[in-house]
Amino acid sequence: MRKHIAEAVNLLLTGAVLAGVAYGGLWAYRNFNMTEQDGKPPGPDKGITNLIDERVPK
Repeated sequence: MRKHIAEAVNLLLTGAVLAGVAYGGLWAYRNFNMTEQDGKPPGPDKGITNLIDERVPK
């Protein structure tokens, strides 16, 4: 019985890690490969404040 519990926990942890990696990859892809609306090239200088500012209507 203990082995089954260990396997279940292992599978859950593996799934959580894979989901986290996939989410992180998606976030990085969206952050660094977005074409800028104002003509600036996309790059790692695009911080979270820029993302928030873009969503706030001026």
